[in-house]
Amino acid sequence: MDERELYILPQKEKRGLTRTAFVVYSVICSVFCIVLMNAITHSIFVTAVGYFPVVIVLVLADIFHMIGCFYYIYKHDYAYGRHYEKYQIVNAVIYGVQSYLRVLLATLCISIMIVPIYYTVILLMLTVAIYSWTRRL
Repeated sequence: MDERELYILPQKEKRGLTRTAFVVYSVICSVFCIVLMNAITHSIFVTAVGYFPVVIVLVLADIFHMIGCFYYIYKHDYAYGRHYEKYQIVNAVIYGVQSYLRVLLATLCISIMIVPIYYTVILLMLTVAIYSWTRRL
C-alpha cells in the first residue's frame, strides 16, 4: 500500500431507486399524508365543509390526492427518464397535497357562492309572485 492510497477515502456506491421502489415509497408517503390531512381537516370542519358533509369531502379529497400522486409518477418518466431519486417521492406527495387542497377550495367556494344563488332565486320567485299577484288585482 503506497502513501497515496492511505489518504483516499472509500466511497460508498449510490444505490438508486427502482421504479417499483419509487412507486411504493410514493404511495406509502401519500397514505401517511392523507391520514394526517384527514385528521387536520376533520378537526377544523367537524361536521360539514360549508354545505357538504365532511365525510364526502374527505373521500373525494383522498381520491384526488392519490390521482395527483399517480399523475406525478406517470409524468416523471417523461421529465427525468428512468432516473429516480428520493426527493422525487416528496414531489409526488406534494402533487397529491395540491389536489387535496383544490378539492377543499372548490367545496368552500361552492359553499360561499350558494348563498348568493339562493338569494337570487328567492328574489326571482318573489318578483314573479308579486307580479302575478298584482296582475290579478
